[in-house]
Amino acid sequence: MKIEHKRYTLILSCTFQPLSCQSVRTTMRYLINGQGRALDPETGMLYSFDDWIELYNTQNSAEVTLRSEKIWMLIPEIVVLDKSYSRHKRAFKHINPDKIFERDNHTCGYCGKFLANRKDRTLDHIHPQSKGGPDTYENLVTCCKSCNNKKGNSTLNQLGWKLLHKLLKPQDTVLFNVPKNKWLDSWRGYLKQEMTDFE
Repeated sequence: MKIEHKRYTLILSCTFQPLSCQSVRTTMRYLINGQGRALDPETGMLYSFDDWIELYNTQNSAEVTLRSEKIWMLIPEIVVLDKSYSRHKRAFKHINPDKIFERDNHTCGYCGKFLANRKDRTLDHIHPQSKGGPDTYENLVTCCKSCNNKKGNSTLNQLGWKLLHKLLKPQDTVLFNVPKNKWLDSWRGYLKQEMTDFE
């Protein structure tokens, strides 16, 4: 199996509530096992795996496709799970510094400096660990080394500082683990607020 381009698929419950964004491998498992159906964002029609292949068996390499010896198909942008599989909870990984840097657009949350090189980035506990600040996504922010040194163990109130951008909680968005350049316009109808908040 060969994937022509990296693609994430938005997974919806049977009531069209967003659950997660999944890799091609997980998406295909849902379809092949009959656990979900592909949604055509243009028509709103739902298709089984076999019907989707018949409809979107394409050899247009400009499309985001999946290839094997027998099929060459368009990877669906949205999949709707059947009722018995729609109770899956949103799952998020343990804290990953790269996800925080991505969330913060590689920009210092205090001075706004863009930190192009990883060696220039640090993570700062907004409420210092020494004062009970937890290791959570809500309490961690991308920070330049200069601001990190200036802040030390002080709180934002003590310094008169304010955060320059909103810190989204992972449990509040299915987009947290998806790079912004992989978001799809077809998701906006289901994730409008989340996409707006995270842009």
